[in-house]
Amino acid sequence: MPPLFPFIAGLAAGAAALSLYKNQNTRDSLNGLKAKLKHQSAQAQETLREAAVSGLSTLESSSVRLRDRLQAEPGAPTTAGKKTTAAAAKKAVPRPRQRAAAKSAAATKKSAK
Repeated sequence: MPPLFPFIAGLAAGAAALSLYKNQNTRDSLNGLKAKLKHQSAQAQETLREAAVSGLSTLESSSVRLRDRLQAEPGAPTTAGKKTTAAAAKKAVPRPRQRAAAKSAAATKKSAK
């Protein structure tokens, strides 16, 4: 008996769906929904295409700048190279903190005693 119950429930659901599909109002509603989904899909596709074009143009411009920087003469620094070098020089030489230096000095005094 239990396997018969899901079959009957499926049959009833199918009959209800078929009667709704035969109704003209439901069919018009489904066709309107279909058109709306197609429009939204086309709009999303266009937005995605625009984002891809924007990303590719950004990649192209950055690769052109990098190529120009790499092909430049080694003795002639570029303006972008000066900014990068200055920023790298600041990061390359970190200053010790005074607290850390004071703690290490105190640790040295304790170990010496």
